[in-house]
Amino acid sequence: MTQFYTVLKYTDIFKANCYLPNTFQFMTQEIITFKNSTLSKIFFILSIVVLAFWSTGQIIDVYRYAAIGAIFEILWLFMLLMLFILPIIALIFLIREKFSFRSLYLYTIIVAVTNILLMIYIK
Repeated sequence: MTQFYTVLKYTDIFKANCYLPNTFQFMTQEIITFKNSTLSKIFFILSIVVLAFWSTGQIIDVYRYAAIGAIFEILWLFMLLMLFILPIIALIFLIREKFSFRSLYLYTIIVAVTNILLMIYIK
């Protein structure tokens, strides 16, 4: 009985909204906001971390202290792989989201390409 009532209730609201002015229809519609997924946030943060890693290696002499040089040597291959793999994976997810400008995948690609260009042209 309650299921029939809810169906009847929603159809009555739909029929009533068809005859109301557009301003009231706008208020009754659900507002859809774009929310970035946790994965897109992780990709964006990883791209910032990779940019910071390579920028630190260019600005600071990491081999001045043995411990920092050892950490840099341990992480450089992982960071190099992330530098080239992150934009490819982000592009795949950006295509799946239909190239939305609100997506963090787009900004992940921009940060990664900027990082690659900085590595090539600034020594």
